[in-house]
Amino acid sequence: ARSAFVCETGLARLKAITDKPVLVGVGVSNAEQAYQATRVADGVIQGASVVRRLMETGPDSVGEYVAEVRAAIDAV
Repeated sequence: ARSAFVCETGLARLKAITDKPVLVGVGVSNAEQAYQATRVADGVIQGASVVRRLMETGPDSVGEYVAEVRAAIDAV
């Protein structure tokens, strides 16, 4: 919980000093985490989680995963 608070506080501080999009790229490895991250950030970067799925279960699972993450982010 503390790390989430620190992350949210840091993101809020960044957003206050820039007009550029603020993205989260560490610690987001599933759709629920992506949803939570986009409550405070402008977006997420999911490199490692995509590569892990590609290597473990193949390219079709990556498409399914990206669709799952997109649906979670859009659920408001």
